[in-house]
Amino acid sequence: MHRAQPRLLAVGRGREAVVRGRPSSSDDGELARPGQRGRSQIGPSRPRSTRWGQADRARQARRRARGLVRALIGGLVVFIAGAYGLAYWHLVQIRRQIEATRMQYERIALEREKLRQEVQRWQDPQVIEEAAREQLGLVMPGEQRFVVAEPLPANDPFRVDKRAKQGSALD
Repeated sequence: MHRAQPRLLAVGRGREAVVRGRPSSSDDGELARPGQRGRSQIGPSRPRSTRWGQADRARQARRRARGLVRALIGGLVVFIAGAYGLAYWHLVQIRRQIEATRMQYERIALEREKLRQEVQRWQDPQVIEEAAREQLGLVMPGEQRFVVAEPLPANDPFRVDKRAKQGSALD
């Protein structure tokens, strides 16, 4: 009994097109399965088993997927490292500010202590009297103030020589 040949279907592109549905070269008359090598091929011969080609494609797809996963994990690691690095940099900056503020506080505390001592010193009436005598030239009631004038040096431009003045007036 002779079977009617099924309609042929070309699958693929260009020279790799395979006609499916034709009887295979086997004696039992079965139709060739897609991907099997047989006389139903159009174009250049294909590898002995297209399963290997499918396995290669699957392997390549897994490699691409692994590469993508590695790239994503690497990107995530870089992102996390950058976030922690930025946080650490901010922490270092804050520690520097704390140290600068602490030094400023200590300097101000020393200055404050000096000012307290100065205020305490000015509470003494003798210090006030001494400052009034030396800096302001004040005297207590009943006292007289004597100012000792020192002669100006001879080369002082503001010195007025009385003899020169008298001699010029006589001329």
